[in-house]
Amino acid sequence: MNITFEEIYKNSNILIGIIRAGAEHKEYGDPYEFSTIVVIKDSIATFKGAVSTTKFNILAIRNKLRALLKELGVKEVRWERYRKSVKKLTHKQIMIINYLS
Repeated sequence: MNITFEEIYKNSNILIGIIRAGAEHKEYGDPYEFSTIVVIKDSIATFKGAVSTTKFNILAIRNKLRALLKELGVKEVRWERYRKSVKKLTHKQIMIINYLS
């Protein structure tokens, strides 16, 4: 399973990009099974609008995702989920540096 990050916007305070993943995905333009917008500010990554074309298992890319986030300076991950029109915010501290060292 492969993963890529495409930078959309960057300034001194914020980085916005798209993460794509899939078995056949190696670079922009390749088919992918999963994508999400990621907004990184103050070492916090917030995932928004995650979509999948299959019953994608995020655990399949967990180590690659952690490595990517470490490279981008992320120490905490947040995401939003909507179920039956109810918004659920999740915050997760991730020990990327210790996990991958």
